[in-house]
Amino acid sequence: ADGSRTAFLSAAGAAPVYLRASVVVTFRDGEGRLLPQTPEAGVDYEITFGEDWGFRDGYFYWTEPVSPGSSTKALVERFAPLGATDGGIYLRLDILPESSEAGWGVWFP
Repeated sequence: ADGSRTAFLSAAGAAPVYLRASVVVTFRDGEGRLLPQTPEAGVDYEITFGEDWGFRDGYFYWTEPVSPGSSTKALVERFAPLGATDGGIYLRLDILPESSEAGWGVWFP
């Protein structure tokens, strides 16, 4: 395996929701502590985002309401480190989702 990952978002609850998410990539040490260096796409890692997501003001938006128990298409289609890291240092990808109940407001760009 090449270490690549795919990420989707799912809706839970009783009502359809709009979903948005920010994506954060960081370096961590062997004990999981955040390191001050900022990883660079294309230098430290490769990432491919899904085509069906909008992007605005630092957030990825799914433009249709997501029904309970349903999922979006892939937000991250591929994430993989480029090259080796030293001394137990690794890359961490965090997806920070937010939701708004459909009908209460519109988040899409």
